[in-house]
Amino acid sequence: VQTCALPICARTLTQEQKWPEARKIYERLVQLSPTAKGVDSPYRPLVKVLHQLNETAAERAKTGGGRS
Repeated sequence: VQTCALPICARTLTQEQKWPEARKIYERLVQLSPTAKGVDSPYRPLVKVLHQLNETAAERAKTGGGRS
């Protein structure tokens, strides 16, 4: 899969509720663009996927939640 096709693939997997597969791609997108912000950022959809997988600790880590 080419890098430019990863966001499309990730969105498709999310729409199909294939959470583990979508997670892998969103995590790769975060690695490729760790400073991405705005509508093209992979962080928000990654958090949604983590929520669906009940990965609350990982979800909090990505959103900055749980800080004292």
